[in-house]
Amino acid sequence: MPNYILRMEGIDFDATISDTHNLSAYRGGSRALLAAARAVGKLLQDARRNAGVKYGSEILAAASLGAWVIEAANDAAADAARTAVEAYLRDTGYDPKSGDAPFAHLSFAVDVAAGDDLKALKQAEANNHARQLCHANWALPAFATQADNSRPGTHDRVRPSPKRLGLQGKEGERVSASFKARFKYGKEEKNRFYETMAGDKANNLHFAESFEDIIKDAPNGLPPSVSGKIAVFYADGNSFGKIRDAHGTDAKSALAEYGAFSAYVLKESKFLVGKILDWLRTGVSEENWEAYACFPDRKRILQGKLPLRFETLLWGGDELTFVMPAWLGIEFAQQFCEWTKTWKAPKIDDRP
Repeated sequence: MPNYILRMEGIDFDATISDTHNLSAYRGGSRALLAAARAVGKLLQDARRNAGVKYGSEILAAASLGAWVIEAANDAAADAARTAVEAYLRDTGYDPKSGDAPFAHLSFAVDVAAGDDLKALKQAEANNHARQLCHANWALPAFATQADNSRPGTHDRVRPSPKRLGLQGKEGERVSASFKARFKYGKEEKNRFYETMAGDKANNLHFAESFEDIIKDAPNGLPPSVSGKIAVFYADGNSFGKIRDAHGTDAKSALAEYGAFSAYVLKESKFLVGKILDWLRTGVSEENWEAYACFPDRKRILQGKLPLRFETLLWGGDELTFVMPAWLGIEFAQQFCEWTKTWKAPKIDDRP
């Protein structure tokens, strides 16, 4: 059977992730995006759910995108596989029992292209971008039969919000189904990301419940211009796409080289998370520990956990967003540059 490349990319982040200022809901959308490529890869390998299509290999599975080689009888069978993946992402909601992430409340573009080389991969990428502009990549919320249920939610202020949810001591706030699913998933995923990326280095650490907790009870002696502010640190890799493409110029091994570059970035990313946790843990152990520890979370202290004034809002292959108190912002920026200054594209077959 001929080969095809199936490519999936998460899109429309402003409407599905950063449309709220609630830390748990923001985290839930971001972590769901991170889980999507892994879930689609498992789906494609399930032959029982993909009649007429055979799984080939993974090219890459990054934070917001994934690409795989599949074998299909013809174009129609390949497009059926694309449709199945699209339906899976559109219909899979948050389920605490199965561990399913709220993919239905995110937005994805899924496409296929004939071939198994870099040209086919770039064609699938172009198809993704065209689909983003030409198709609705999200499902409309259910029609509200009662006027009271059609009011916008307290947090995203856009979607019909018939749900009620107690948040941070406030009972029965009106929220949308999207917000509720992302909020619940985000609460579950708070520590799991760090455990997955850094293993034992995440032991006994606890991260802030809300943006307000990050700056509560600021250390004494800070000026008002700093004590009540949050620092948002954003990093975007320069020309990652061009660098990655440069490692896929040989027709015979283009996809393997492409995947090797993505694997290198993942390895360095795990190293980076470990360094961040080491920095936070060291800060808590020093004299000015109040600058790093999130108080008044006395309950966590009694449980032997370190409540930290830090959170990762977005984790992508070349796009990262962290939040912390303003008084840690400059120090973190300096440390980040130090941790990442040795990153270099890997050499493959003696090519730089």
